[in-house]
Amino acid sequence: TPYLSAWLPGGQNGAQLAGAWPHFWTGAYLGWAGMISVDGVVYQFLGNPAEDFVATLPSVLQYDAEFTSTSTIFRSTAGPINITVIFLTPVTPMDLILQSIPCSYMSVHVESTDQKPHQVALYADINAAWAVGNIGLDIVASYEQRKMSPSSSGQSMHVHSVSPASPTLFGEVAQQANFGSAVFATNALPGSSVQSGYRVDVRGEFIHNG
Repeated sequence: TPYLSAWLPGGQNGAQLAGAWPHFWTGAYLGWAGMISVDGVVYQFLGNPAEDFVATLPSVLQYDAEFTSTSTIFRSTAGPINITVIFLTPVTPMDLILQSIPCSYMSVHVESTDQKPHQVALYADINAAWAVGNIGLDIVASYEQRKMSPSSSGQSMHVHSVSPASPTLFGEVAQQANFGSAVFATNALPGSSVQSGYRVDVRGEFIHNG
């Protein structure tokens, strides 16, 4: 879908997942931040949340990027940990309803490089720029913990959504959708937590407290 057309900056340091924000294909900024804590040291691996925490937030060291027809894969190191971040846009020709949903997945895999156990925690967030073409417009945000399916037993997801406060049916602002909702969701696994709020407060909570 063109409404999820996100790109990394080009140039000499192009295809670096950390250190710069992704952009819509028109050049508009999109907020998607990712951080990882390894034994109490926090690194940024997606976007540039360090712009608010310059002295305390180094970037992971990316050593590889791979692009396929359905996936983009980044490989990095953060201290004694290897990190693989995979963005997947599935192709499901046998399920036209699923195929019609503008949906992308991010998965993060970590592996110890020294064969020792380490304390690892992950953080990710998005902002309202995915839902409105003008970040200055009013938005409506919501959160719920939802079952993965009506038949699922005990399995649920953390679901955040943002949408324009004054949507226009099939309308656009700067070629971005001005209707519907941007949904950011993850499995509600044991030990996971969620929070909504101002970016400095929410990101700062992870940086200082994990």
